[in-house]
Amino acid sequence: MVLYHPKNTSRCETTMETKPAPAAPSGGMETAVSTVPKIRDIGTIALEALGKIDTVLAFELSVMNDHMKSMEGENALIKAENDMLKAKLVQQKEDEADIYYYLHKKLDANYEVIAQLESDIQTVKLERDAMDKAFHIKQDETQDAFAKEKKELTERIESAEDTLHALEVFRERKIVLEDTIAAMESTLAAEKDNHKKNLLARTEDQLDTTTKRTMMENDQMISELQYQSKETEKLLVKYKALETEVVHLRLQLKVNKDTEVEMAKRTHFYQKLIKKLNERVQSDHVAARTHAALAQGQERTKTDVNKANEDMIALLQTKSNGLETQLRTLCAELADARTHVDEARAEKHAMLAQQDDTLRFLSVAIHDITHQLALSGHGHAAPSSLHAWQAGDVIPAKLDDLAPSDVKKVLQMLFGKLHAYQAAIVSAESKRNTGASRNISTLYHHVDRTKNRPRNRREGDGHIGHEDGGRSSVVTTAAGRLGASVLLSTGSSRPTIKTRIVLPDAHRMSLPSAAVSPG
Repeated sequence: MVLYHPKNTSRCETTMETKPAPAAPSGGMETAVSTVPKIRDIGTIALEALGKIDTVLAFELSVMNDHMKSMEGENALIKAENDMLKAKLVQQKEDEADIYYYLHKKLDANYEVIAQLESDIQTVKLERDAMDKAFHIKQDETQDAFAKEKKELTERIESAEDTLHALEVFRERKIVLEDTIAAMESTLAAEKDNHKKNLLARTEDQLDTTTKRTMMENDQMISELQYQSKETEKLLVKYKALETEVVHLRLQLKVNKDTEVEMAKRTHFYQKLIKKLNERVQSDHVAARTHAALAQGQERTKTDVNKANEDMIALLQTKSNGLETQLRTLCAELADARTHVDEARAEKHAMLAQQDDTLRFLSVAIHDITHQLALSGHGHAAPSSLHAWQAGDVIPAKLDDLAPSDVKKVLQMLFGKLHAYQAAIVSAESKRNTGASRNISTLYHHVDRTKNRPRNRREGDGHIGHEDGGRSSVVTTAAGRLGASVLLSTGSSRPTIKTRIVLPDAHRMSLPSAAVSPG
């Protein structure tokens, strides 16, 4: 007997098949063997061979036979398990071959993806290098432009500083010239007083002399007076030339001040209202002094001119105070007007909202009636008692008594009336807001137009205002009394000055959008 091992399965089978059968006993046993089937167990053969002589040996053979049967069964199970394992092994080999093929295919695809990604990385690197170069080029261009702009601004600042230095030098020269003119005027006045005293003294000394001596002295005095008259005329000519030069210098000073104001506006955007008023007071002061100097001429002395200038300064100071008071009043009135406009706009929106609800209700009602007529077919068959509704027709008290088509006509008429009423309200509001915006624009630009008028026309306006008796008027508009004009007069010898307050652009209050567009 051979023990079981997976590798010795075929050997075990061969041994079991080729094992020779024991020799059969002769005689009567041969007949029994011939009658037994060919397939018999060893125990039966052994019992037949022994003839049941040795019972113990027969029992052992039987036990061995049972053990061999169990071993054969186990061998069959092991064979089946071996076949199953072989099948699994074959399947696993096939699966491993498929997995190996799939992995190789996947690796090839991954190699292709890796190659593509590497090429993309190279492309991205090239693009990044190009972008870096473009960025550096653009940065260099920006730095060059900035340096150029900085250089231009530096040159402009240097030019402005040179101009400012020139203006300061001019101001110093102006002060020196004014001091020189004042000294010359005082010297001229002293010389005139001395001449007058000398003439009076000579006249008193000559009263006690004889007539002949008086006549001789009169002749001599006449010649001296002629000489003095010539000298005086020369002095007057020099004085007139000096006055003309002073006028030109004052005009040049005014032009320089205007230039300085313009430069200040360019560098600091817009000045505040008080500063602008002070500049206007100064310009009006210079204009008034120039006008007074040209109007009086040779007939007025320097003392009267100084007095007139002091009066004009007081007038301009009074005017400045009045303008400040009027500015505060106008600001308060503007705030009240804006409050009223907001309240009116809120009321208008509420009214339009209610009208919109009414119009929507009527539109829905008309749609329902139309749908009802389409379903019932009464749009053409039902008789209509309301053929043509006009504005003056009487509508029945009960709409339930009317046909659906007549109810539809009534609702359409009401819808048209409400729509027309709403359009009229919107149009009126638009016209009112347009008028208000025009009044505000007129208020903002009136003084600029007045400032650009010729000087003689302004003076003419001032004399006209003086002839009217110094009346002061305040213009009130529908937008809330946004415009105002003031007349200031100090006496019969002073022109009336009329002006309006204009806020600079930096201090203007923006108009609400609803004031321009209706609704």
